[in-house]
Amino acid sequence: MTGLNRDSSIPLFRQLADILRNLIRQGAYPEGKPLPSMEAIAAAHQVTAVVVRKAFRLLEEEGWTEHGQEEAPLARHPKPAKGVSLLWDPADLRFDGDGAVEVRVLSKVMTSLSREALRVFEVHGRSGHQASRIVKLHRVGGRPMALEQILAPVSELPGLVMKDHRHSNIFRLIEADYGKPLARVLQRIHLRDLTAEEAKTLESVEEFPALAIEQTLIGRRGPIALVEWVVPGGRSAVAMEGFTYRPKRP
Repeated sequence: MTGLNRDSSIPLFRQLADILRNLIRQGAYPEGKPLPSMEAIAAAHQVTAVVVRKAFRLLEEEGWTEHGQEEAPLARHPKPAKGVSLLWDPADLRFDGDGAVEVRVLSKVMTSLSREALRVFEVHGRSGHQASRIVKLHRVGGRPMALEQILAPVSELPGLVMKDHRHSNIFRLIEADYGKPLARVLQRIHLRDLTAEEAKTLESVEEFPALAIEQTLIGRRGPIALVEWVVPGGRSAVAMEGFTYRPKRP
């Protein structure tokens, strides 16, 4: 048993993580029970222990496994976020700055889903490669503070590029305008470098680490949209259950 496409541009560890994630979701690996050992998975899929270790790490970051007393990680299901308006609560995301908050829509375009994004939606049977992509800049007191990037298949949220994204957030649009209650929000927080374009827009530098908050907004039938917040280090204070991040000022 492999199930891996070795000619694909998608790294083997990500393909393996997809397989294991689906098995957990389908109940093949019951929640709270250990997955097969690293050696067993490596042998079954004909990959190295390094590939399995990376897949385990990715699943843990996404909330699909956790470390227990067993050698192999324990299967689990990601916990729903407490309230779908998580990042719009000042207690959760605060910008270090004085002055009014201004939201500017930088772009609203139709685009094709990347392979990675397409995999997220196809896991739940979604079809169609066209998507809406919205990029917003949040400023406080005239200073750029964060980029918000939204990606959603047209099949899920038709006409999204025509909506007012300056005065409404994606959570309200999905529930109020489209009548699709969110079941849960999967969230991953990590540090990454800014791209050259992001650094220019945020008036920062590429080498300076930024806080990236990635969200998968999930409805009753599966993922509806992907959202990413990018905040240069030193411009935010984030405090959430199980995670605290307070970057130092440059």
